Amino acid sequence: MILLLPVLAGLAAGTPLLTPSSHPSPLAHCKEQGVVTCQEVEVHLEVLGQQEVEVPWGEVLVLEDAWEEGTLTLYTYTGARGGQAFFSTRESKVLGSVTVVREDRVMVYQLEPCSSTSSCHVWKEQGEEFGEEEQVHVGERGIHLAEHVIEELEERGRRNREDITTFSITFYTTVEFAEQTADIPLFVDTAIADMNKGYEDSDIPVRVELHCIRASTISESPAMSSSDMLHMFSDYMGSYDEIRASADAAQLLATHFSSSTCGSGYTYTASSGSGHTLTVVKKSCSYGYHSSGHEVGHNYGCQHNQENGHNSHYDYGYGWFIGPPGFGYRTCMAYSADGYKTRLNRFSNPTLFYQDEVTGDFGEADNARVIRENRFLMAAIGDESKQC
Repeated sequence: MILLLPVLAGLAAGTPLLTPSSHPSPLAHCKEQGVVTCQEVEVHLEVLGQQEVEVPWGEVLVLEDAWEEGTLTLYTYTGARGGQAFFSTRESKVLGSVTVVREDRVMVYQLEPCSSTSSCHVWKEQGEEFGEEEQVHVGERGIHLAEHVIEELEERGRRNREDITTFSITFYTTVEFAEQTADIPLFVDTAIADMNKGYEDSDIPVRVELHCIRASTISESPAMSSSDMLHMFSDYMGSYDEIRASADAAQLLATHFSSSTCGSGYTYTASSGSGHTLTVVKKSCSYGYHSSGHEVGHNYGCQHNQENGHNSHYDYGYGWFIGPPGFGYRTCMAYSADGYKTRLNRFSNPTLFYQDEVTGDFGEADNARVIRENRFLMAAIGDESKQC
């Protein structure tokens, strides 16, 4: 049962981004796994982009970056003790993900439209920290590209460090995701913008573009894990190319898995030239927590940190804990650990720094290199010939 609590009552004086609405919360948009409070709010769009904004319980966030991508305007904010926020806007609609740290507990809040025709929004509190993503190894690769083509594209990726390469992706929604999401195009475009921000901030010459959005007939089951759903997605049509709709990759968006796990993806399926570049991601984790980018990272050949995964293809293909214990940050492929709770939208890269701390290691943690060297392979998987 969703408890509708007055979560906004404690706002401090200043420039609040949200104020409570007198309307009841639309329950269809409050049914996601893990949501414990949900309230309809009014969003003050003019506040976004200011140097400081307040979110519930008076948490003050400081503007880090603002930019435009397509028809979206996007903002990232940072808060005390590792807090982060990501907002996207289009016309009068806003999506947002806010993470704050209080007494070593990570609190996650999300903002989303609750109507396709009005400015209605809901503010949701997630009741638990996000679970980690799963990886699934492909038993039979089903090579999609010829061996000589794979070798040529691999060599090109190793030699060429500069040219930006774009890969395409088709997004699917489960029945439940479609029922509980008022503006699916806004959600998908936001997930893509979050992925592109991660590539850019990691100094990876890769961008992703949308090919299709498709509603699937896949329905969620309380007993279904993310890996179960990934296998179901893999069998959804007669071939991987049909599932991808001729794009380079495909991702299924869901609202619920049998645990708090955020998603699952097949590993090494871009780096092997396979067409099995499929992933599934839970709605609450997709952007903001960067699970859409994390799972596609597995397709490229990236792994978690060494303590939580084994990379059979790339000795240097692991996530990274940034700085000494207690510094608080990890790259987007690394699992949470004591002293490293906050996930950055960055892939490990030993040539870059965050707050004067290196974000990778040349021998152990360089997922940016894994993606860079396999980017031409990923972009060659689909030909984008099919119409949506």
